[in-house]
Amino acid sequence: MRTPTDPNSFLSQEEIINARNVVHELEMAIKENLDIIEQAKIRIVALEKEIQAQRTLTASIRRLPFEILTEIFVCCSLVSPLIPEKITEVCRLWRQVVLATPQAW
Repeated sequence: MRTPTDPNSFLSQEEIINARNVVHELEMAIKENLDIIEQAKIRIVALEKEIQAQRTLTASIRRLPFEILTEIFVCCSLVSPLIPEKITEVCRLWRQVVLATPQAW
């Protein structure tokens, strides 16, 4: 499609129709992209809530006293002898606690 350089130049009927079609296609593309953006925003909010929930849960567990963790780990080890090894992989604190708890092994 040409752009008129002469202000007295007129677009043909075909050029006007083509221009309208291009405008329509661009408007549809904008709408589709806005829908994608909206879906992405909704997903971001959901993921941020999930992250916050995990942080809250993790923070609560980290506040448990050493003695309570010891009791929990001993009880878990009664269920399966593999659990103490798995516990050592969770975090540094849990590793220290379970390694310092001979009853868990």
